Amino acid sequence: MDEQRQASDRFAPATGIGGRRVLWPVAIGAISVALGAEHALHTVGYILQMIYSFFTGDGSLGSLLSMLGTNSLWGLLRESVQLLTGIMGGALLVPAGLLTWRQNKSGPLVHAIYAIVAIPLIILWPIVQIMSYSEMFRAQFFIIPIWWATVTMIYPVFLLIWFSRPKVKAETRLWR
Repeated sequence: MDEQRQASDRFAPATGIGGRRVLWPVAIGAISVALGAEHALHTVGYILQMIYSFFTGDGSLGSLLSMLGTNSLWGLLRESVQLLTGIMGGALLVPAGLLTWRQNKSGPLVHAIYAIVAIPLIILWPIVQIMSYSEMFRAQFFIIPIWWATVTMIYPVFLLIWFSRPKVKAETRLWR
């Protein structure tokens, strides 16, 4: 019975400053795990697609680049930034979410590292995306990558603001 109570207490909302229950670690942890898993799954699918195209084509770098829809340096940079963002999101955001969910003191630090690394990549992505477009396409559709970068930027900026709040810092100091 005692083991069962300990197991249920492990996932119960923690008690914060002043004895009140805090649910935000569970919410931020769950969101981070979900977003990180999405990054990881997207990246695995993307890598598998590249491997498949490489082996079903003539096996050259040219066939791989044409599968990616690029034969330019900008296109190669676009694909590199996309892969790096996906790998980094899965490798940092999932552990950060799990650590925060479990109320480990390392959770906010890993979230901050993720945000600090993600923000420059998110800013770089629309630049390389737009530059990889043809001149005509660039003039017509430059706003789409900027819009997606803006939407993608919301969560990392939120994390930096949230974990820098004095009340949140005080609560996370009490974590194990």
